[in-house]
Amino acid sequence: MNGVLGLLLLLLSAASTYVRPVVTKECDSINMFGGMCLGVRGRSTPLPSALEECQVTDTDIAFLLDGSGSVAGYEFTTMKNFVVNLIQTLQKKTNNIQFAVSQYSSGCDIHMNFNEFSRAYNWASSVRNIRQQQGGTMTAAAISKLVGQLFVSSAGARPNANKILIVITDGESEDGSNLPSAIARADAKKIIRYAIGVGNAFDSYRARQELDKIASSPAKDYVFKVSNFGALSKILSTLEENIIAIEGIAWLHSIHGRVRPITRCQESPWREDVSLGILPLTDV
Repeated sequence: MNGVLGLLLLLLSAASTYVRPVVTKECDSINMFGGMCLGVRGRSTPLPSALEECQVTDTDIAFLLDGSGSVAGYEFTTMKNFVVNLIQTLQKKTNNIQFAVSQYSSGCDIHMNFNEFSRAYNWASSVRNIRQQQGGTMTAAAISKLVGQLFVSSAGARPNANKILIVITDGESEDGSNLPSAIARADAKKIIRYAIGVGNAFDSYRARQELDKIASSPAKDYVFKVSNFGALSKILSTLEENIIAIEGIAWLHSIHGRVRPITRCQESPWREDVSLGILPLTDV
């Protein structure tokens, strides 16, 4: 046991000379240095020659919940609980993310902008107490409002932060013809968008195409479809991992002299001939 502990201390000490500590985060491996998960896998070999950069970026995440009349009351409650659970999970991983919560139907209400969320005494209760609007489904108008009124400095959005919008909806919009212009405005602000479609409405080709339009490209990486609101919990861990991966990239040299990007705390196809389980990736 003493020999194993000594090896771990030696490896972590060596790692700290290559990675500048920036932020401490919870990690599934043995420790975190500068935002990168380090863990021993396979036999020990020398560390990579250099870690060029290790930076952690801020991230602003806004949730846009479908409060239209087609969503049953208990389903709206399930959706709010999903949002609370995802936020709590992310808060355990990092302190670089801030949140905002909005709802839309015929209109769009920003219940908590980034400033209000950070100041909330009990934000989870505030989210759970959001009352459902019950109206139409004006998705494009809602996205446009968030781009212009939420992802702005006056609402607490940070100019250099990653911007993420998570849209949860149970059906097609009533203003689909306005989606291209709304998405263009979101793209202009570099807002990364996840689209979560709930229910059998998205069995139709047209509805699936609309989800693809709402989401960032490629759609396969940013679109989720679940059969019902109860199934939202099944995508929580995947969505969490994707968001953490967006939060930053660590650039490093492999032992073969090639520079590779590795996302933080994300499982990668590790090779056994590399120490600490941090590289290399397959060639890209």
